[in-house]
Amino acid sequence: MNNTNAVWTGAEDTVLVAAIRKYGLFQWSRISSLLPRKTPQQCKSRWFNYVNPNLSKTQWTRQEDVRL
Repeated sequence: MNNTNAVWTGAEDTVLVAAIRKYGLFQWSRISSLLPRKTPQQCKSRWFNYVNPNLSKTQWTRQEDVRL
């Protein structure tokens, strides 16, 4: 895979979020068709690991750490 394909721009993130709002979380092929050079797998990964506004990006609490 070419490294330039892995780099996401702010504009691509905006398109990704808008496409997910329109098509939902199960239309990765359709969503990726709106993003040249991005595969369905890259779109899904970007959403679940970086862009999803429900992601907690803070450090784990002591209780979470103990639970693991």
